Amino acid sequence: MIELKAVDDRPIRQFGLRLFYETNQLTSFEETSQYCADAIYDIFRDVNGESTFALVRIFRLCKTYELPGDNRNRSEQGDQWLALMGTAGDEPAWCDRRRSQSHQLVHVDSGLTGMFKECMHQLNGHVVPIGGRTHVEVGQASMMKYFYVADAMASPAIPDKAQFVEPYNIQSVIAFGSSFLSGSFYLCLCFAKTYLGQDKARDFAMMTPHLSTILAAQDYVGNLWA
Repeated sequence: MIELKAVDDRPIRQFGLRLFYETNQLTSFEETSQYCADAIYDIFRDVNGESTFALVRIFRLCKTYELPGDNRNRSEQGDQWLALMGTAGDEPAWCDRRRSQSHQLVHVDSGLTGMFKECMHQLNGHVVPIGGRTHVEVGQASMMKYFYVADAMASPAIPDKAQFVEPYNIQSVIAFGSSFLSGSFYLCLCFAKTYLGQDKARDFAMMTPHLSTILAAQDYVGNLWA
């Protein structure tokens, strides 16, 4: 257990290194993302043993031809999506990407909320208009960048106040990610039930190099789906 508010970045770095070794036998981006989301949700807990996070999600930027099964027919082949690759949370439906009602696939052109746009902007993913449609162009993201909202209820960037933020007591939001050689990138988005100051957000983001390396290896192999 890691009580985020009571530690410095050392156990977080150690946790990231442990993930690196625990995932080296996994064979797909989806399987690895799910393992990492579960591990983050399980290891970070408050003094009472409750998970620090109500929800942990990992997305990857995908083109239509990279989507699984029948989803490939959803739109034009040149379209982009944020595909949910791993998810863990307080509700059973939040622990299986296939049960997600709204975020299993987020269409870049029509589905991006202000939160996703701000996350990508801060992580060097640029939302740009091309041919009358919205696309994401991925820059070389620093592994030390992260997205942070101290007060989720007060922030205009965080949606679903009445359905999610308030009933699940979401206090702070942290996200991090990086780009891949393929031109894609991942985003790990975490919704905390505990207020986290800037220093704790920075400490938490210290796992970014480890998670980025883990997922970059799967992206390079190219086997996305379990």
